[in-house]
Amino acid sequence: MSLAAPSPAPPSDPVIFPPTNLAELHALHQRAQAVRDQLESGPKLKTARQALLARAQADLETAKQNLQREKLQQMQHETQLKTLQSRSDDLRVKLNTVKKNDEYNAILKDLHTNQTAIRQEEEAILEQMAKVETLTAEVARLESELAAKTRDYNEFVAQLETRLASQRTLLKRLEAALTQGESIVPESGRETYRRAIQRRGADAMAAVDNMVCTGCYVQITQQSFNDLHLPDLLVTCKSCSRILYFPTALENLLKRDEEVRPRKRRGKAATNSSD
Repeated sequence: MSLAAPSPAPPSDPVIFPPTNLAELHALHQRAQAVRDQLESGPKLKTARQALLARAQADLETAKQNLQREKLQQMQHETQLKTLQSRSDDLRVKLNTVKKNDEYNAILKDLHTNQTAIRQEEEAILEQMAKVETLTAEVARLESELAAKTRDYNEFVAQLETRLASQRTLLKRLEAALTQGESIVPESGRETYRRAIQRRGADAMAAVDNMVCTGCYVQITQQSFNDLHLPDLLVTCKSCSRILYFPTALENLLKRDEEVRPRKRRGKAATNSSD
């Protein structure tokens, strides 16, 4: 299992413009939520990397224990071989001193049996030596892998901490801009806005597209659509209770129309007075 390195840290001082309408305010909430999600995922990524490192350490420890066990068995076989060889020497001495034929044959039989046991121990020792050699190479490989994974982990943590520190700073600036941006919310609806944001975060707001709430995809009423044109009202979706707003382009168009209407009225009034 491998985990990708953390993404590069965002610019140290990204430009954050105060929102001028609900669309921009929502975008700012979404941006802040994305940063919060990344901050929340940081410790999880670190924990996952720690688990990988711990698994590599456990694998190495298991291999070392296996190696130690096989070495111990090899030593036991070598000790048993020395014991058998010593007994063979004793039997040969007795064989040269015994005088009775039946005793001679008995010792000869014991010597043959002992020599068979010696060959078995020698074969066992060769097998153990092969196992020890294989496990020694395995331990060396795992030690090398653990060293590499430890370096990767340390680099990962350093990059992660740098990124998280940058994101914490960015989040503070975004939250400050959001607090400042509350001023564009109609005063009569600010408490509703605050409760909605506290309860649902960035999901508390939704744009209206072709008279449809893009949060729940239910068509809004004509009255709600008309109310969205009134700057002093905060309109919520009757289906999902999200705070509704027009996309930025439409909001800018409506603002322009609001500015044009008074000029037209003043121009018409001036024409009538001149008549």
